[in-house]
Amino acid sequence: MKSAKKKIVIVTVALAVMAIIPAVYFGLREPRAEPADQTTAASTRLSEMTTTRQTEGTTTETSPDETGPSPDTYTYIPDVIEPVWTFSTQETFPAWVNPMPFVNPMGREDLYTDILFEAKGDYTFEYANMQNTRVFQDVYGDAWTLHVPFDDSKTPDENKQFILDIEHYISAKNGFVMGYYDQSVVFVLNDADMTRWWGQAAVDDDQIVLSIVRQDELKVGQTMVIRTADYPDQIVRFASYNPGDAYQSIHLAYDQGEVSFEISTENRYGSYVRRYTTRDTLYDELTTDFYYDSVMYDPGFSNWELTWRDSAQTAEIAVTLLRTGDIPQVTYGEPLGAIKVSSEHVATIGAFPAGRDNLRIDHPEFSYEDSHLDQTPDGDYIMFVPAGLWDVKLYPRGDALVENYETLLVPVNSGEMTTVEVPFGISNA
Repeated sequence: MKSAKKKIVIVTVALAVMAIIPAVYFGLREPRAEPADQTTAASTRLSEMTTTRQTEGTTTETSPDETGPSPDTYTYIPDVIEPVWTFSTQETFPAWVNPMPFVNPMGREDLYTDILFEAKGDYTFEYANMQNTRVFQDVYGDAWTLHVPFDDSKTPDENKQFILDIEHYISAKNGFVMGYYDQSVVFVLNDADMTRWWGQAAVDDDQIVLSIVRQDELKVGQTMVIRTADYPDQIVRFASYNPGDAYQSIHLAYDQGEVSFEISTENRYGSYVRRYTTRDTLYDELTTDFYYDSVMYDPGFSNWELTWRDSAQTAEIAVTLLRTGDIPQVTYGEPLGAIKVSSEHVATIGAFPAGRDNLRIDHPEFSYEDSHLDQTPDGDYIMFVPAGLWDVKLYPRGDALVENYETLLVPVNSGEMTTVEVPFGISNA
């Protein structure tokens, strides 16, 4: 079989609301050729299109991933009221009897009426992010619960203002607010070692309850060494983070035995939900040194769960997270995007979400089983799909020896159309 390399250019434009155009059946075929090798990208607004599709119930609201934007770029709610609570941001205090957390707005241990500490605990932080999407974020690591009594010199409303005034403490320590929910605020701070600390301040009757977790996180370029004797339950949970532009790989090595892992990411953009899960069980009969590519395409946090069959056999496990390349960054949101391909040199196309073997997409206006091609008045193909990275197959016209080409990781932004420009020579390959 003859294989040819062609440059396929990717351009994105913004979508507008348009009339429905006739549908063409979208059939899928298995690939039989090497993928196309190059893509480039650009972006324009959808309203510049001359062909559109009308969809009922479409909302213009967009939401970022479930953890909000990158912690390095998050912005605060502007100050709207005069603070009545003040907090100490100094780094040292009289010695605590309990372990002292980095997030410590009251400072002295005696200013808390109750302190609970759990090594290797977990907590689910619930909040509505700045785009009003409800989020449930599981965080694993050492956990503190600190109780702050209401101040008798303050009114009930002033005591409840704690959850707003603590923003000043967060800002002074270069942290950021994730969101609010039901008289509580969720926030994140980084300490001097860039360890991520999650916190929640919530009103509870006549007190404020602070829930703090020092997140166990595997960072890019870092190796986490797990000594199984330290975990009698034979399970380790931690997190990793992808800013949305990183192609990440895993190196996992251990001495002997059987090891299993599961990595899961869930992002919500209004009613659009993306769940990405990678799992496998490793056996030492094959090898004890494994590499995994094509994991965790989506932005935000991924939660890991690693287990082993027998601590007497498996004494040590080493996990390394690698950035092995770059991927196009996608603007996610609930409104659909689109893929457009010229029909001049292509008989039909197929499109598949990148990482489809591990990815589940739930969107109120998209069903993969019922997906099909639309056509513009010029005869070009358009497929409306949720925002994300897509692998696009191109089936040439004519008597080409190569049955199809595939261009990988095509970015489709919410509310925008990505055009795949096909070179003339593709039908002559």
